[in-house]
Amino acid sequence: MTFELSDSLISDIIFAMENQSSDSVLDAKEIRIVSDFEEDYEDISNAPDGEVYSIPRWTSHDGYELLEDFTDNLKSNPARKELRRVLESGRGVFRNFKNVLKDYPEIEKRYFLYKEAKMKQRVQEWYNDLRESWGLQKLELAIADTTEETDELVLADFSFSEYEEKKDKDCILNSSKEALNELCAQMNDLFINDKNIKQAEQALIFLQQEHYHISENANKLGIVSRSISDDFAGCFLVAMHSQFMGKVAVVTDFFVMQEYRGLGVGTQLLSKSLDLLKQKGVDWVLFANVVLPQFLEFTLEDYGFKKTNFGFAVNLEKVNLADKI
Repeated sequence: MTFELSDSLISDIIFAMENQSSDSVLDAKEIRIVSDFEEDYEDISNAPDGEVYSIPRWTSHDGYELLEDFTDNLKSNPARKELRRVLESGRGVFRNFKNVLKDYPEIEKRYFLYKEAKMKQRVQEWYNDLRESWGLQKLELAIADTTEETDELVLADFSFSEYEEKKDKDCILNSSKEALNELCAQMNDLFINDKNIKQAEQALIFLQQEHYHISENANKLGIVSRSISDDFAGCFLVAMHSQFMGKVAVVTDFFVMQEYRGLGVGTQLLSKSLDLLKQKGVDWVLFANVVLPQFLEFTLEDYGFKKTNFGFAVNLEKVNLADKI
């Protein structure tokens, strides 16, 4: 007996797969899931062949593999270290994994989307095996790239708006100090017990202050991102000095807050900001003497920036941004 795999049936099957405290089967005649705690389970299980089907198995091993795959697919994000630590602990993994995710709401949402997509794919593969046994053609799987799909859905929870000094200035100033403290902490981790580390930290702070002085009397442009709860997520800002006739922009701020990294926010900030600057008639965008993490360097190169002795530079006239937005 054949049956159609509807979205609601997929949801019912996934719910039953996750309930590992009981066994469930699909009643193909009634198109419903029956669990072994229901009174008619035995009658259903003894029904003629073709009327009852075992649903896909989902074991604790499958669940652990999903946690590992999700963690490995996270990009530069502090959540990845914490989740990896949980996976390697060997105790209370599933509970502790979810506890860590609660501290990263956007990552948590991405996890549940990722999990749903993977389990849905398992159900679709199971259904295709049944179709093959019925002599029917297999259906094309609806989910091809779960990482890209979940990234897009998570990004939908972020807003990207043009910088407004009155609204954004103080927030960005405070957040940039937090980002600077993070850089200093990373230096401490790299150079443990180095007696000159404090001087290096002071140099970082000095460089940051110089950037503020450069942009103090300049027109600032760029894009600011906020989460669905209106928390500051990151920014890309440039200084526009009058002596360059609006043709050259110097980057003063480009960072994403820790809890929002690995979601594509930084790439969106860069893409939307460059598009805005191009619309404003800017020809050149310069990163001068700035400290950047390596993953951002790769992103800049992907957008046409060239590394120079003083930092990074791009000529917007020679870059096609249309396929990157």
